[in-house]
Amino acid sequence: MAITQLFSRLSSEAGIIFDSYRLFGIRKALIFTINLPLIWSRDMNRIGYEAMGRSKLKIEGKELVFVHLDIPFINEIIVQRSYDGKPGFEISDGDVVLDLGANVGVFSLYSALKNPNGRIVSVEPETTNFRFLLENVKANNFTNVVCEKLAISNSCGKTWLYLDKPGSNSLMQPSQGQKVQECESTTIEYLMEKNRIRKVDFLKMDIEGAEYKVFESIEWLSSVKRIAIEMHPVCDSGLIVDRLKENGFSVEVTKNPRSGETYCYALHD
Repeated sequence: MAITQLFSRLSSEAGIIFDSYRLFGIRKALIFTINLPLIWSRDMNRIGYEAMGRSKLKIEGKELVFVHLDIPFINEIIVQRSYDGKPGFEISDGDVVLDLGANVGVFSLYSALKNPNGRIVSVEPETTNFRFLLENVKANNFTNVVCEKLAISNSCGKTWLYLDKPGSNSLMQPSQGQKVQECESTTIEYLMEKNRIRKVDFLKMDIEGAEYKVFESIEWLSSVKRIAIEMHPVCDSGLIVDRLKENGFSVEVTKNPRSGETYCYALHD
């Protein structure tokens, strides 16, 4: 491992340890730290998260239970509020929310906690992530979250999901020789039809570069009020921004100075 890569890795792990302490206390941070040799040998932070076990987080006086953790996602979604932190993008009780690219369900759980009388449709294609998502939802006794084991794309049918680290699986093939997993894909239009949704108050999208495929069809845009997308380098962000503006959305693209991630926020005028 090159020196720069080593320092980057050490910096990343130090951030996770600090966030674990800040969110869940010294015991959880120590458990992750003790597991660092195994984490590094297998290049998988999830080993540390699973060792930390069942964890509780208080948000505005309410409690969220995580059977399966993902510290960077919790920091991004709940602490930094990277999706719903902008004025006009707050999640309100009664909202219909689509969580596209749910992973272990951090945004879905957060939305259900803030929105007990609304509906959340949580979409995740990868098998282990989906199982963890189901278990996290069950642990919180949320009855307003529907989980769909699907990949969001421009068509319905079987496709390949290219496996990377647990938070970075994608329909886009980044390199040769990568492990794959067969999954079912669907479109936003069919997802809404299947779940009998006529309007979407908040659509969160983190689908690892497949954003441009979703925007090949735009019939669904007229039914959505607010959209927050984590953009990825492989997608044509200009095309997406143009499509949104052409369909009556005010659009802002910003870069998070802490994480370096780029987000697109679109509000229907």
